[in-house]
Amino acid sequence: MERLVHCKDWLNYKLTGIIATDYSDASTALLNISKKCYVKDILEAMDIGEKDYVFPKPVASTAIIGYTSENAVAETGLNPDIPVIAGSIDVAAVASGLNVEINGSACTIMGSTMCNEMVMDMERIDLEQNMGICHIPDDSYMSVMPTLNGTTAIDWIKSLLFNNIDFDDIDELIKDVPVGSRNIVFLPYLYGERAPFRNAYATGGFSGLSAIHTGKDMYKAVYEGLVFNMYECYQQLPPIHDGIAISGGGAASDVLCQTIADCLGKPVRRPSDPELGIMGVAKAIGAALDKPLAFEEGNGLGTKVFEPNMSDHIKYMELFASFQMLRYNMEEFWLYMMKKESV
Repeated sequence: MERLVHCKDWLNYKLTGIIATDYSDASTALLNISKKCYVKDILEAMDIGEKDYVFPKPVASTAIIGYTSENAVAETGLNPDIPVIAGSIDVAAVASGLNVEINGSACTIMGSTMCNEMVMDMERIDLEQNMGICHIPDDSYMSVMPTLNGTTAIDWIKSLLFNNIDFDDIDELIKDVPVGSRNIVFLPYLYGERAPFRNAYATGGFSGLSAIHTGKDMYKAVYEGLVFNMYECYQQLPPIHDGIAISGGGAASDVLCQTIADCLGKPVRRPSDPELGIMGVAKAIGAALDKPLAFEEGNGLGTKVFEPNMSDHIKYMELFASFQMLRYNMEEFWLYMMKKESV
């Protein structure tokens, strides 16, 4: 019988012979996250109501769905009867690995998608503006704002300007570029955008360029454009209290992390663990087995905290107004180009 499953669910099926999914992954589809059940009305509206059986009944991320089967043991060499948990969506696992599990705690995953997340009560999530998902701890939820543009924008500008230079060396090159990149504003919508606004036809671009500018200025402007987009996401969430945690490939840049701290006006915490998602799932396994996993943040290597420069924060707040003004003024152009393409 056909079933619709996520990647981890398929692996779990191969290990146990049991088809299941968890609340966090199911949150991205037809799940009513407060009632934790599928909304069949949506399927009915699409005239596929009879297909509701393809969606596995979701369970908690920490639920043991089964044990390694004879087939799995024969194919992999694993021991028999190893408990297998439902697991979770990647962004929830990373948040858990960053210890972002209590109300008000927040994190950003600086990957291809720049995913901004905050744990909050279900009733406070604005589902008209933001994506809400079930988190790993029981009866906890996150408001999630995943932009379409993250390190993809950084890779793009690097390939244009500094293709033969390592990222660490680029950080050294641009560290003294002043706040505002000498009056360049970069809109980071190279792939359209879905957060903090939805517009598939949004495009990126530099504004304010003149002959005085260098590649270093443009590169730093890309960082600032991404951070302004992040800031606008957090503006749609409750106030950040004690800073944010950050992970992902882009987080390796000290300049970018400091820019985030300065723009948000809050500390940015960067653990040194290379695989925070795995740490989050390991914690879920510990909870499933009633053996809570305690691990030292930073994997014993420490966590670096970037404190905000409040003088630069004031400058960034003034520049953010320019960024928003440019973005709003571009919407008419995006609409014009969309109509032109459709002709």
